[in-house]
Amino acid sequence: HEFIYFDRYLHNNGVGIRMGTPSGMNTVIIEDVTSKYNVGDGMALRNVDITVKDSTTSYNGQSGITIIGEEAAWPTKVTFEGTVSSHHNKIDGIDVGDRINAITLTPPWYAQVIVKGVLNTYLNGKDGLFIYEEVDMQDMYVGDLSFTVEAGGSVNSCNNNEFDIFNNGTVNFVDEGMDGYTCDDLDGSGSGFPVCVPCPACN
Repeated sequence: HEFIYFDRYLHNNGVGIRMGTPSGMNTVIIEDVTSKYNVGDGMALRNVDITVKDSTTSYNGQSGITIIGEEAAWPTKVTFEGTVSSHHNKIDGIDVGDRINAITLTPPWYAQVIVKGVLNTYLNGKDGLFIYEEVDMQDMYVGDLSFTVEAGGSVNSCNNNEFDIFNNGTVNFVDEGMDGYTCDDLDGSGSGFPVCVPCPACN
């Protein structure tokens, strides 16, 4: 069963769209949605099989799109199709993070991001793509995060205020085609970073 969120303009809310997987639904499709000028995130996404297509988040008070990891039994999976842009947000353009249980520190959380189309993130207040893995009390990374650009897809992260891609964990970046990532500034203590094509010069 599909839940389709289509052709919406969301603005001046706490969070533009807070989307998990509704009860009884297997997939969520967010298509042709604009989310801007919200106090919090433009989109906050968690749970299984969410597709974002031909949508824009901008001028939000926190991040443009936040992707929140979930348990291994139903890991968060977000797919970007068409052209998706996240720009001029106060914090990050795209924020991908796992979340450990604050009380028991278990279970680890999992998130998977797949880019089939064009994902643009630029001119954000901090980072274009921010990927963060929680650590447990022994400072060990928990969970599993992956970020894959399929052949024909691309991630373009340029001209952000701090870093185009920040990674502090053990993220598995995959480029199934050639030149799938475009960025300049990389940072973080993570063990994995993509190979980027330089951003085009601004005139």
